[in-house]
Amino acid sequence: MIEITDEFLTEETRCGFVISKRMKQAWAAELKILSEIDALCKKYNITYFAEVGTLLGAVRHHGFIPWDDDIDLAMKREDYMKFLSVAHELPSEYRVKSMYNDVTGTYRQFHAVVENFVGDKLEWDNERNKKFFGCPFICAIDIFPLDYIPRDENARKMVKLLYNMAYVLAGDYDTRSSEQEYYKDLAVLEAHCGGRFSTDAPLRPQIYQLADRIAAMTSEADADDLDYFPKMVIGSENGIRKKEWYKDSFSLPFEMIDIQVPSGADEALTKHYGDYKSFVKGTAGHDYPFYKEQEELFTLQGFLK
Repeated sequence: MIEITDEFLTEETRCGFVISKRMKQAWAAELKILSEIDALCKKYNITYFAEVGTLLGAVRHHGFIPWDDDIDLAMKREDYMKFLSVAHELPSEYRVKSMYNDVTGTYRQFHAVVENFVGDKLEWDNERNKKFFGCPFICAIDIFPLDYIPRDENARKMVKLLYNMAYVLAGDYDTRSSEQEYYKDLAVLEAHCGGRFSTDAPLRPQIYQLADRIAAMTSEADADDLDYFPKMVIGSENGIRKKEWYKDSFSLPFEMIDIQVPSGADEALTKHYGDYKSFVKGTAGHDYPFYKEQEELFTLQGFLK
């Protein structure tokens, strides 16, 4: 059971950046989610890694980057799928969202999310707030699957092409300008990958899952690199990581608990950030704080000032 002190929940300045009490409460809620994920991973011998900004925070700050507001994790594909298969064992106040349990066809991510909310509509809940150290907001941890990338150049191009097709078709699902053209592209994807999309289930999750199968089709023996596949579509291959950096993991302090980081943490951080030991103050890649809209809702309702 994670212990959060009153001192931790007070406003604080780190590296010249003011972290509000409200943000500290959100940090505490996220740390509680992390502690539950960590316990489940230890139970089933699942390896996870602190990812991107969380990895930088673990190595450089032994906790959150002062101007960051979330926790990101990554798992190699086998561990990722194993985690999803046992995630129902998390306490009842948590919900895991992924393409694999999307029964409505509304989930639009290529990674999984563990959040501390199980309802249909966010409402002020004193009991829930108490469980999460006074934080009334939906807090979540993203978990990204890492897949192997073919060493062979021709295989690499083919996998990237097929994945890109599935990625684009999944993203265009709600904005199809031409139904005929869309389903023609789906047929091409079916022909290359084998199998048929079912007409008895929502189509979008099936496309997402096909993209996942394409990403997972390369074995470790046939690869030198690994990464989160959507990065190759929305970015470039410049940031792709060596699989040897993720051969093992070790623990580092992260606030008052420990977190797992890849054995090649230094190499991975250098690849992503360059001189990662130099401070560049800013905020998270998304709107900061992540709970801004939720805060505005509760302020409008009179629960927050």
